[in-house]
This record gives sequence, structure tokens and C-alpha cells, in this order.
Amino acid sequence: MNFKNMKGTVSINIYTEDRDGVTSIAKSFTINSAGVSGNTGMGTGIVGATQLGTTTGTATVSTGEIPKRALLYKSSRVIQIEIKTTGKTSNYELLGAKIVGIPQSRGNSPSSWNVTT
Repeated sequence: MNFKNMKGTVSINIYTEDRDGVTSIAKSFTINSAGVSGNTGMGTGIVGATQLGTTTGTATVSTGEIPKRALLYKSSRVIQIEIKTTGKTSNYELLGAKIVGIPQSRGNSPSSWNVTT
């Protein structure tokens, strides 16, 4: 998943459905925008004995793009991603989500899935 312009707290749950039809949370994590942005920069204060710029400036770090990766290593037929915010001012832009899987062989399917006439 790739996020941009995050504000506040964003929670992500990745749900999987196993071969018996049971849905569960395979991975859950939270991204707090305070950990990816803040105040910094040269030109806003004194570095050693030399002042660089003015102290009245306000430099900020751009959140830019925030990539997150979750490895599951689980057998699943269905994967669902839930992204939610926790607050009125929380927000995000989802630039993309990518899921890579390996197909299961026919022998992994339960016999209850077979249709008989």
C-alpha cells in the first residue's frame, strides 16, 4: 500500500478467508502521521555559532509518499483490506494497493466445494 498526505491516525486491517470459510484478521497495524512529519530544516535556528537563515521561519517535513508492506504467509481464498481513520481531522490519500499471491493446486480445495449433478 502506498499512502500520501496523511493526517492523524490511520488504522489498517487485512482480513483473510480460509478454505473453511472462516474470516479473520491476518494483520493489523496503525500509522500515525506524527511519525512521518514534523518541524525541521536548516535556516530556522542557530547551528553552532553560525546562524543560518532567520529564526522566524517555519520549515516542515513533507509526508510525501508513505509505503507500507505486510507479509502474510497464509493460505487464503479471499483477501480484504480495511482502511479507517480515527478522528474528524484524520485523512489520507491511498495511491495504490498491491496483493501478490500464489495459486493453490486443485488438491487444496475441500471436497465440499465440488458440484455434483
